[in-house]
Amino acid sequence: MFFVSPIILALLVPWALFALWVFIGRRPRVNVSFLPLWDAPEELRRPRNKAFQPPPLAVVLAILSLLMIILAAARPALKSRGERTVTLIVDRGATMSALGPAGRPRYVEAAELLVQDLLALDPPVRLRGVVVPALKGEFSDAASVHPAEWVALIAQLPRTAADTQLELQAAALRPQVGQTLILTDRDPRSADAAQFIAIAPPPAAGDAGIVGLAARDGQAMVTLTSTVAVRRTLRLTTNKKSIDTPVTIEPHQPRTLFIPLAPLGPTIQASLLSDDGKPDALDANDTAWLVRQRSWAAVEEQTPLPEEVRRVLAVYRRHRAAEAGAPVIAVARLLPGVQSPRASEPAILMADGITNARTLTGEIRAEAHPGLPADLDWSELAQNLTVAPSPGEGWKPILTLTAAGVVHPLIAIRETAGVRQAWIGFDSASLAQSPAFVILWGSLLDWVAAAPNAGAEEYQARVLGGSASASTLNESAALERMDEARRLSPLPPDADPRYWPGLFESRDGGVFAVNAPVIAFGSLSPNDWRSRLSSLPTPGDIDLASPLCLVGLLLLASSAATWERRRAPATSALAPHVDAEIRQRTETTFEADGHVHRHTHFIPPK
Repeated sequence: MFFVSPIILALLVPWALFALWVFIGRRPRVNVSFLPLWDAPEELRRPRNKAFQPPPLAVVLAILSLLMIILAAARPALKSRGERTVTLIVDRGATMSALGPAGRPRYVEAAELLVQDLLALDPPVRLRGVVVPALKGEFSDAASVHPAEWVALIAQLPRTAADTQLELQAAALRPQVGQTLILTDRDPRSADAAQFIAIAPPPAAGDAGIVGLAARDGQAMVTLTSTVAVRRTLRLTTNKKSIDTPVTIEPHQPRTLFIPLAPLGPTIQASLLSDDGKPDALDANDTAWLVRQRSWAAVEEQTPLPEEVRRVLAVYRRHRAAEAGAPVIAVARLLPGVQSPRASEPAILMADGITNARTLTGEIRAEAHPGLPADLDWSELAQNLTVAPSPGEGWKPILTLTAAGVVHPLIAIRETAGVRQAWIGFDSASLAQSPAFVILWGSLLDWVAAAPNAGAEEYQARVLGGSASASTLNESAALERMDEARRLSPLPPDADPRYWPGLFESRDGGVFAVNAPVIAFGSLSPNDWRSRLSSLPTPGDIDLASPLCLVGLLLLASSAATWERRRAPATSALAPHVDAEIRQRTETTFEADGHVHRHTHFIPPK
């Protein structure tokens, strides 16, 4: 038998002292009418045997009930001989992917320490693994295996540069199989500490990295930080030219450098090099990039739109993420009674499609224009088109339909003072279900967004899990872009390509950079995880807490049923005074013989 919470057993000490005090004999309490009548020798007034005189039955039952409750709170259980299954959450974030004292990732070194204790447990333990961040493939949802096998699996996990604080908290709160063990240096504060056991890894080696990089007007600004005092060489590379700057970094004191760098090329790379050429604890933040890009405009839906158009706009926002303060492209449907965007606003306008619309079939003619895909086959759309009336003066048709000798504009554009607008005046059920629909909308949005005042070029870089300039690009979108793009920068052989910074080329030929986030090592202190491992519950264990609670309640009920209430003496009126007869003694002496005669007689009450 074992106790899951043995600390509760400390309450047995005050319980034993109280029970001993109750069972010791004491003078009996007796009511007397007059204290002098109770005078007796000392040996008669004290009990002959003062030790361990049983109290009333109700008191004994109450004391036993309290004992059952204390034992139930300690959660006793009988061990089973079957195997136990526990959940092991492996944090392979940036801080756990750093190298430990043995030169391996910290999650690997922590797993080796844990497995040594798990192998010594009886009955044996099997592990079910959960990896944070999640992996695609065999490690994502591994079945329960022997602890020794899990060490080999964990050693093969690729390192990441991701911040896993939120995902780790979510995994700790999610229902798991058996007890939850977490390999991490962070404290999942939102989780219940009683539901998991955190195993802190060995301390990481010293780490120095780049936490900030910006460039403008022939000058680069680099911010460096380190956990220990180090000397490094900062190398800035652009236009195939490099500038090296020696730098000294004090522990936990960020240092910002302004370095002249001209002329600036399309990309800028900053590298932090050690004197011996070896990377420090974490090499993900030793390199950062900047790419000169146009700031994409934000797409805003100003009126209710068809569902297929909303899906296209959502995909466009994900791949053309807008920065904070970027210009807005309005997408609106020209509905009666609804104000349309002004001519001074970038916009794509859709005709109502119902009012005064006609269904026509004819010949489609497309002009060579950046807003229209060049390789799109328009002949498939020439049947049963719903065509709206002409948009009016000031619009230039670039896609038309000729039916019965009349030319009907399908798509028209206009550009005023550097502001571009497009008008769509047709509807086609077949087009909305084809890939050409997405291509057409993407081309029109790109043309409107590429106006001279739609966005300026600047050096940008996104961060794993977000954007350096408060972009609307979320983490899932960043990972999706990295999956679809071609990596231009080298990738360490043991790194996860989905969670490692670098320089990428997208499908459309654009180049973008993703840098490591600001990495702050966790401060989870060593705890009593070894003592808690010894009391891991087993699915087959017999839990005695519930039966003990039931016995305690039954004893308490029996005590209440047998408890004798103290009876108060009956109060009655004073009895009336009763006169008693008087005894009178008389002595008489006879002179004849000199004898004294005594006579006693009683006088009745009057």
